[in-house]
Amino acid sequence: MHTSRPSLWIPTVPAFATLAKVWVALVVGLLVAACGSASAGGGYALPGVDVAGGDGAIGKDANPTETASPDATATVADPAADAIVDAGPSNTAPTFDDLSVLSLDQGSSTTLNVAPFLHDAQDPVAKLKLSWSAKHVALKDPGDHKLYVVAPTTWTGTEPIELTVTDTAGATAATMLTVVVKPVTVPQPVPTECGKHTFTYKAGAGSHTVLLSGSFNGWANTADKADAMTDPGSTGTYAVVK
Repeated sequence: MHTSRPSLWIPTVPAFATLAKVWVALVVGLLVAACGSASAGGGYALPGVDVAGGDGAIGKDANPTETASPDATATVADPAADAIVDAGPSNTAPTFDDLSVLSLDQGSSTTLNVAPFLHDAQDPVAKLKLSWSAKHVALKDPGDHKLYVVAPTTWTGTEPIELTVTDTAGATAATMLTVVVKPVTVPQPVPTECGKHTFTYKAGAGSHTVLLSGSFNGWANTADKADAMTDPGSTGTYAVVK
C-alpha cells in the first residue's frame, strides 16, 4: 500500500537569488512611484528637510546656492546708513551780520563790540577767532571781541576793513567794516590886544622928521619902514602909539 505524504519544498540557492531580485525590484518600483508623486504635488519632503513656501524654494538643508523665497524676511545691513549715524552732526560755518559805518574824528578812538553780530551752531562766541586786514585804521581785540578802533592822526578818508571770524573747526565767515576818518579843523588863535605904549621924543621947535625904530619893526632906519613920530600940537614933542 502506498501512502502519500505532503511534500516539503526546500528552496535551493538559485531560488533564494530569484526571490531577492523580485524583492529589490518591488522596492525600487515603490520608490520611483513615490518620487514621481512628490514632483507632481510639490508638497512632499523627506524627513528632516525644511521646505519654504509654495514656490519650491529650499530652506536650511538645501543647496547653499539656492535663493530664498521673496516671502522670506531677512535684515540686510546698510554700511552707508551706519556711517551716517556714526559720523554725528557735521560742522556748519559761523555767520557774521553786517556792521554799520563807523565814523571817527582824526586821531580819536572808540570801542566796537562785535560779539552780538557773531553766530555759530557748534561753538560759543567766545571761542570764535577774529582777524582783519587794515591799512590806515588800527584795531585791537582784547579777547572778548570788543574791538578797540583808533583813527590815524596823519590820514583822513574812508577805509573798508574786512573782518573774518573762524570757528574751532576752521570754517570762516566775513563781513565789511567801513571806517570814515574825518579831518579835525584846528581853530586859529584869536589875537589878543596887547597893552599900548606911547613913545615920545622932544625934538624942539622947528620942522623935524622923527622916526621910531625897534624890534617891532626890525630896527628899520628908513622912512618907508620905520614908524614916523608926529607933533600935531607943534609943541616940539613928537609921539607915536605902539
